[in-house]
Amino acid sequence: MRLLGALGVALACAPQARVPPLPNAPSSTARALLPVTAALGTVATRTAPAPPPVSSTSQDIEPAPRAESEPRFELAVPDFLPAVVQLPSVVEPAPVLIVAHGAGGTAEAHCDLWARVAADSAILLCLRGRAVGPSEADGSYYPDHHALERETFAALGALRARLGERIATGPVAYAGFSQGATMGSLMLVAHASEVTRLLLVEGGFSDWNLARAQAFKEAGGERVLFVCGRKECETPARLAAHWFTSAGVNAHVEYVPGAGHTHGEPIEARLKASFPWFIEGDARWAR
Repeated sequence: MRLLGALGVALACAPQARVPPLPNAPSSTARALLPVTAALGTVATRTAPAPPPVSSTSQDIEPAPRAESEPRFELAVPDFLPAVVQLPSVVEPAPVLIVAHGAGGTAEAHCDLWARVAADSAILLCLRGRAVGPSEADGSYYPDHHALERETFAALGALRARLGERIATGPVAYAGFSQGATMGSLMLVAHASEVTRLLLVEGGFSDWNLARAQAFKEAGGERVLFVCGRKECETPARLAAHWFTSAGVNAHVEYVPGAGHTHGEPIEARLKASFPWFIEGDARWAR
C-alpha cells in the first residue's frame, strides 16, 4: 500500500505530456463563442423575411387594354391591323365618322385632322390599312376597294361591340382622302343604307354617273361633299355633284385653287368651314 501511494504521488508530480489538438477542432475562444453565435443565428433565422415567390408566368402578362374613357385608343379589328378610335369629350351617345387616309398616310395623322375638323362632335374610326414597308414612317395603304370594304365594316362591327350605347343610333358618315376617297366611292354605294354621307377630299370624283347616284339615293344616301385643291379634281367633282343633285341627293363642291393634292392647312380650313353643311339636318351631330 505504501508503495502504491508513493507511486501515485510520483505520477502526480511528473510533468504531463501535451496532447495535440484534433484537426479542425475549435479553439477555446471559438468554443466560448459558440453559444452566442448559435443564439444570433437563431434570431436571424427567426426574423429574416422569406423572399417573395417568383411567378414563372409574370413576363407573359398582357398589359390591360385601354379603357373606353380614354380619348384615343387602338381597336382590334379581326383580320386587319388595329384601327385608331378618337372619342369626343361629351359623354352622350355620338355619331360615327369613318376616316380613310391616302396611300402612305397613317390612321393617327388623319384622326388628328378630323378631330380638328369635326370639333368634338363624333366618334372617329380611323382605318389603318396595310403597312407600306417595315417602318411606321412608310405609312399604310389599302390594296383595293374590296379590301377597304372588308376592313371598314370589320372595324365598324368591332367598334359597336366595344362601345355599345356610346354610339348614337342611326347611320354613320365617311371621310376619305385621296385613295381613301377614291376606293370609298367605289364600294359605298352598296352600303348607303348604313353610310349615308360621304366627304371626299381630292379623290372619289370620277366614277359617278346618274345610275350610281340614283342607286346611292335609293339605298338611303343623303349628302355628298367634294373638297378639291386641284383643277383636275374640281372639274369632274362638279360633274359628279350634278349627277347627285339630279338623283335627289344633296351635293356640294368646295375648291381651293392652288392648294394641291394635300390635306394641308388651306384644305383643312375649307373642311372646317364646310363641315357644318355636311352634318346639317342630323341632330346627333349637334356641338
